[in-house]
Amino acid sequence: MVRNRTMMKSLHHKTLCEDSTRCSIANADYLLMFRRKGENPVPVTHDVGLMHYSGERQIPSDVLSYRGMEGDQKKNQYSQWIWRQYASSVWDDIRIDNVLQFRSAKDGEDEKHVHPLQLDVIDRAVVMWSNPGETVLTPFMGVGSEVYGAVSAGRRGIGIELKPSYYRQAALNLQKAADAEIPSDQPSLLEGIA
Repeated sequence: MVRNRTMMKSLHHKTLCEDSTRCSIANADYLLMFRRKGENPVPVTHDVGLMHYSGERQIPSDVLSYRGMEGDQKKNQYSQWIWRQYASSVWDDIRIDNVLQFRSAKDGEDEKHVHPLQLDVIDRAVVMWSNPGETVLTPFMGVGSEVYGAVSAGRRGIGIELKPSYYRQAALNLQKAADAEIPSDQPSLLEGIA
């Protein structure tokens, strides 16, 4: 999947067969999170733990009964299981093909490996570092994945994109988020696309 996403010939099995000195290993993707110094004036809390797992693993059946548990969240085994996946130094459970539509936004001048960020990564970041109703900003919106993830998680999203074809695709993708079921207590998360 990484080879398909990046179009790196050095990851192709054919290269191994023809001249393995031209082979390489897949580069890791990194998620960087920057935090302002000092105390967070509005803590991000999870009063009923983590409620949704974004990844490809099967949630163990013995922890499902703890989903939405009230009370002491340190005892919430459902949320603990999800947290162990998220706290891992390697996210090997990300669905690499869980992305927004992007092919129609590609221009002939684009690099071969244009590929939006996986929605599982975005979902995890939004849930861990923002509260419902808060605003998520992405200065490099692309096809709208981060704004889509924010809106889908009950946040507001603001995206900035310079490339017209990406912007048009982002508008289509974000309209899908607006049309999806959005919590009734937050009716105007996607107020407009300009």
